Amino acid sequence: MPACCLTPDPDAGSPLVAPATYWTASRARKAAICNGCGAKHGISRYFIPNSLWGLSVRPACDIHDWMYFQGISPADREYADLTFLRNLLSLVEQGHGPLAKALRLPRRLRALSYYGAVRDFGAAAFRTDKGADAAHMLEK
Repeated sequence: MPACCLTPDPDAGSPLVAPATYWTASRARKAAICNGCGAKHGISRYFIPNSLWGLSVRPACDIHDWMYFQGISPADREYADLTFLRNLLSLVEQGHGPLAKALRLPRRLRALSYYGAVRDFGAAAFRTDKGADAAHMLEK
């Protein structure tokens, strides 16, 4: 994963939240699991942008991928989706310039559409890579 797309550790002032395992994982480990916005094994990865009106939200998408990978239950999926929405909105709110302020409402609306998409269409992506192989990968 390119260094420009990595989010800092929360101790460095990042507005994002993620499981501790995400923050401590190596870049290679994250790259193996996370792919930005859109399902890793679907066609959506080709047309869902990693940005909301010019604002990179890839870190929020990567955290969401990580939580889907680790999740087991429907409650885990719901928690991952709500965390995704929270992270998207946190990224939108952190901008302070005139352009960021002007784009805040359209970015919020786009964030809500991303959240709606994962709620409506994310079940297959959540079920991907589950089972013994996934549990084995988490131990490494």
